[in-house]
Amino acid sequence: MKGLLKYLSPFAPDQSGAQAVLYDLGGIIVISDAGGCTGNICGFDEPRWFGKKSRIFSAGLRDMDAILGRDDRLVEKLALALRQVGGKFAAVIGTPVPAVTATDYRALKSLATGKTRMTVIAVECKGTALYDEGAKSAWEEVFTTFSGKNPAERVKAEDDDENSTEKVKVEYDDENSTKEVKAEVADRKKIIGIIGMTPLDISLIDPTDFVAKIKNETKADEVYAYGMGAGTEEIEHAGEAELNLVVSPAGLSAARYLKKKYGTEFETGFPFFSEDEKSNFRKAAGKRVLVVHQQMAGNEIRKIIEETDGTTDVTCGTWFMSDSEYARKGDVRFETEEGFRDYVLGGSFDVIIGDPLFKRALKEFKGTYIEACHYAVSGYDQIAE
Repeated sequence: MKGLLKYLSPFAPDQSGAQAVLYDLGGIIVISDAGGCTGNICGFDEPRWFGKKSRIFSAGLRDMDAILGRDDRLVEKLALALRQVGGKFAAVIGTPVPAVTATDYRALKSLATGKTRMTVIAVECKGTALYDEGAKSAWEEVFTTFSGKNPAERVKAEDDDENSTEKVKVEYDDENSTKEVKAEVADRKKIIGIIGMTPLDISLIDPTDFVAKIKNETKADEVYAYGMGAGTEEIEHAGEAELNLVVSPAGLSAARYLKKKYGTEFETGFPFFSEDEKSNFRKAAGKRVLVVHQQMAGNEIRKIIEETDGTTDVTCGTWFMSDSEYARKGDVRFETEEGFRDYVLGGSFDVIIGDPLFKRALKEFKGTYIEACHYAVSGYDQIAE
C-alpha cells in the first residue's frame, strides 16, 4: 500500500516546500487552510521560525467559506494584512482544502492583485505531494515573476549614473531605423547564483559559511543564495549571474528557465557537507553502498566516496524527484515503505548512508549505517530511536 507507513514518519508535504522557498523573501505568505497546515509548517517543517520570523498567515478557512468558494473573504484578509504589516509581495499557497474544492488559483491571483495593487503569486499545492513538488512550483513562480530585468536593461537605466561600473556598447543594424539595440555589458561583477536552497533540502538553517566558501573558491564578487540570504532584488537581476549552481532537483526547472531566458549556464552540486561528514562518507570506500537522500546530495556523497576509491559500487536512491539527466543506471526511486525495505534488505549492501529515521525501517540490516541528515525526512536528529 503506497501510503502505509509502519516505521517511518510522513515526509514534509508540498505546501511546506513552497513556503520554505518564500520564507526569507520579505513577502506575506498565506496558507490557504483552516489552520492545521500552517501550524504544522511553523511547528515542524520550518526550522527558521524559531529564530527568524516571517509574515506567515493562515487563511482561517471555515467550512462554508471553503464550500461556497468565498475567495473574496480571503482577499479582504490579505489586503488587511498588507496594510497592517506590509510586505514586498503576497503569496497564496494551496492545501488539501482548496484542492478538494477546486479553487481557481489564476482567478484568485487576479482578484487579489486588483484588490491589493501588489504583486501576488499563487502556488497550487494539494498537500498530497512531497515537499520538493511544492518547492519546484514556488521556484518557478518566483523566477518567472521577479526576474524581469536583464543586464542590458539595467545598464540602460543606469547609463547616466556616474558611479555605475557597467558600460554599454550600442550598435544599430541600420542607422536610419529603430531596430533592436544590441548591448554588450562590460566590466560586470562576477555573480554566482544558488538555486534550490531551503532548510528542507540542505539541512541547514544558516549556510553563511558554506556560501562564503563558494564565493572564495569561485572568486566571485557576489553569491546570490536565493531564498536563504538573497531576496527579490537579487532575483530581479538573476540574469546577471555568470553561472547558477543547482543544489536540489526542485531548482532544476527554474535554472532551465533562466538559461532559456538569459543564457545563464548552470551546474549541479551540493557543497554543504562538513569535513567531518565527508570523512564519515569516505569510510564506505571499497564497499557496496546505497545512498538515500535528495538527488543532488546523493550524487555529491557518491562523488566523495568514488574520489577515495574508484572501485566502490555506489547506488543512489531517493524518495523525491529524480531527474534522468543526473541519474546513473541502477539508481532507484522509492515510493512505498515496503518497497524500500525489500530493496535494501535484498540488495546485499555493505553500507547504507541516509537520514537517521530510515534506520527504523531497517532494523534487520546487518551492515554499517552512516547518518546523513535530511531535514525534510526527520527534522535532523529529533526523532526518537
